[in-house]
Amino acid sequence: MMILRAEIVTYLDTLFAISEISDVSWNGLQFEGSSQIRKIAFAVDAGVATFTEAAKQGADMIVVHHGLFWGKANPVITGVYRKRLGILFENDLSLYAVHLPLDAHGEFGNNSGIIELVGAKPTGRFCDCGKIHLGAYGSFENPTSVEQLALLLDSKLNTSSTILKVSDKPVSKIAAMSGACGRDELIEVAKAGADLLITGEQSEFFHDAHDYGISVIFAGHHASETVGVSLLQKHVAQKFPTVETVWIACPTGL
Repeated sequence: MMILRAEIVTYLDTLFAISEISDVSWNGLQFEGSSQIRKIAFAVDAGVATFTEAAKQGADMIVVHHGLFWGKANPVITGVYRKRLGILFENDLSLYAVHLPLDAHGEFGNNSGIIELVGAKPTGRFCDCGKIHLGAYGSFENPTSVEQLALLLDSKLNTSSTILKVSDKPVSKIAAMSGACGRDELIEVAKAGADLLITGEQSEFFHDAHDYGISVIFAGHHASETVGVSLLQKHVAQKFPTVETVWIACPTGL
């Protein structure tokens, strides 16, 4: 049984307050394919590999965290853009992107999801970004070690984390920011009393981490951002039970 694309788009636009949140990504429906949806594919990144696999699996729509259109990029459809959009056009595939609104969402977001994933209790947000706060805080009733948390992330996210450890003190308060985290955010969470920051890609945090007294786990940009998209897939499957959903795994190792 199918459902109208417009109904799904309207629901996602409202769920993530797409029109209210400023972002470098052009969030929402980025390419209009079939008006009737039977199967939705979910993935972290837009690209030829993702689109080809979604078409192979018979999807009518793809929902991604990293879409095709960003900032003031040249809109000319040539080269790589022609190749990517050609797959969508030839297979009547719609493409929906949700970037910062997914990072920040309190229920289906990457960062709130990481807090839940490691078994911590949500305690607040950080990194003010207009109408939203991207990062999430959490706390443990029973403090744990940095190494145990890294092993848990590796197991749950199929990744290989890198640890920047500054203390043997058990971890009580954590901060999560998927993808990439800046120096300002590292300092913000350290000053707020976090023992550990969980983020994605590696940054040159060695001296700041040691000087401010906060350990860091780098779980990989891609792996850390599978969390929110996976949570969204489960939610959409429950919200629209007549629509089939499928996960498109294209791990980057980065």
